[in-house]
Amino acid sequence: MTDRPQQHKPAKAANCQRARALSSLFPRRLHAHFYFVPITIQLPDLKSQTSFNLARWAERCGHFANKRVIPSEEMVLKIKAAVKAKSDPDFVIFARTDARQMNGLDDAIDRVNRCCDSGADIAFIEAPESRAELEEIPKRVKHPRFVNMLTGGVTPILSVKELEQLGYKIVVCPIESLMVCARAMRDLCEAWKNTGRADKLATPAMSFAEVKQLLGVEEFLELRERL
Repeated sequence: MTDRPQQHKPAKAANCQRARALSSLFPRRLHAHFYFVPITIQLPDLKSQTSFNLARWAERCGHFANKRVIPSEEMVLKIKAAVKAKSDPDFVIFARTDARQMNGLDDAIDRVNRCCDSGADIAFIEAPESRAELEEIPKRVKHPRFVNMLTGGVTPILSVKELEQLGYKIVVCPIESLMVCARAMRDLCEAWKNTGRADKLATPAMSFAEVKQLLGVEEFLELRERL
């Protein structure tokens, strides 16, 4: 659950029908190996807005400037609604706040503590702005803590080991795979356009045989014989 105003979207989980008017459910995310979370949800908290305001206040990344957040009391109510709607004990609720940039670290810490005290499972303060803040959060947030290591964002990058030692239980690199793949695709297209060949760039990256092995192609081709 985040405290950014957003546009309503229909809920996607049957056991969260009572929270449908509040938020939407986001798909499963990948986490580091500190803490296994089988299913996670993020419940946005949009106020009703006109089309003009939606264009002006479109949802922004936590590392962008000029965000808006709802009052903490409203965020807590959303957490309570999600907790009440939850029927699966393995369904994990994140309390995410983007209040750091707009309201300061103290308000962000207070928000996640109140939300976790109300039933959220994981505390997530987006976009701490210094190593000192990364160190301060685990001292003042006693619930399981999530941290986001965005390359090029406002948060300094620490290693997984360092973050574990500070007390974080979950760490993600949110778009780094996209960055790497986008660069590779751009280089491949440039090679194809400029030289008329792609093999000299593609083969060192991964051979055709390696791709087939990775996908388990031979196993599928042998399926008929095993039946």
